[in-house]
Amino acid sequence: MPWNRGSNPNVWSIIKNDPVGVSIHIIDEGVDTGPIIAQKTVEVPMHFTAKDLYSALQESVVQLFKDTWPKVKSENYTLIDQHHVTGTVNFRKDLAQLKSLDLNESMTIKETLNILRACMFPPYQTAYFEIEGTRYNVEINITKIDEGN
Repeated sequence: MPWNRGSNPNVWSIIKNDPVGVSIHIIDEGVDTGPIIAQKTVEVPMHFTAKDLYSALQESVVQLFKDTWPKVKSENYTLIDQHHVTGTVNFRKDLAQLKSLDLNESMTIKETLNILRACMFPPYQTAYFEIEGTRYNVEINITKIDEGN
């Protein structure tokens, strides 16, 4: 996937509502820019936090590797060039800025929920805000309601 290369792709995929997935690719001089051997998309339900998505991506890449290894071992695969594809790159400093909430900033409820769930990755720092020099951490828990109950 060309979206959200670099640091914390699970976080930025939630924030930007970009397609999410895992890739096995050739390592080159860029950041996640080498030709792709295989890729798989991963769904991101609204109740997923960054930690949930990270776990789902880990499971998905392990399965993708298992499925792809025979082709890699026998060198029987076709490379997909991604140099012509535009995408985004995120840096560690971007995450620190995201976690500092401005209580006067206007945004939709969905944007707010996405920031909060994207910043949930225990044991790391959650989103926070400050009032009169006191810092408050914000945690969120979204649960899916079964329609049958």
